[in-house]
Amino acid sequence: MNTEASASGSYEAFRLGVEAAVEWWNYTAAASGKRQIALDSCAPTDEVSTIACADELVQTNTALVHGVDLYSDLSLPVIEASGLPVLGGVAVRAVDADAGNAGLDIGGPPAAHAALAALAADRQLTSVVVLHDASDVSRELINRFTRPVLQDAGIVAAFVEVPPNTTDATGVVAAASVELGEAWLVATSTRSCGAIAASRRHFGVTTPVIWGTG
Repeated sequence: MNTEASASGSYEAFRLGVEAAVEWWNYTAAASGKRQIALDSCAPTDEVSTIACADELVQTNTALVHGVDLYSDLSLPVIEASGLPVLGGVAVRAVDADAGNAGLDIGGPPAAHAALAALAADRQLTSVVVLHDASDVSRELINRFTRPVLQDAGIVAAFVEVPPNTTDATGVVAAASVELGEAWLVATSTRSCGAIAASRRHFGVTTPVIWGTG
């Protein structure tokens, strides 16, 4: 479930990422005899369609991946009432447009920040650039949960701070591009994630990214 073609924003990159992940899993699962995954997608565009999407997806009676839902204050009550498990990697309510609510359904901010580093280790990266909010809360999460995992894995990390909820990330992306990381780990507010993605496209940056929020 992911907002697309909305007057308030369109985040099809999240859906494409999930589709790619499922496709990769099914490809490897077929070769190893593991169970494959069926994926249904719904892209709300406004308040009415977000409720309709929630109603539609809960009928599948399976786990739901919650993407960028700009109208989540309306859809989440429907989803929660169903009792279905929800996997979320972004701020799960529109009023929580900051990294503090990222990964709420998969263990909270500590788990989300540790997971970023764990994914880098799983992919056997040797160097990363970590982009995070320029706030005391974000710095504490990075220092307590991201940095130790990277250090234990022997991954060299450069850290770039991002103004919270920024809409212009050109300077941030330019600064991160100077660092020699094999991938970027982005743990910022949802709005900043969108700005970072836009600036990467503008500059033609192709360094792989592991997104922690938007």
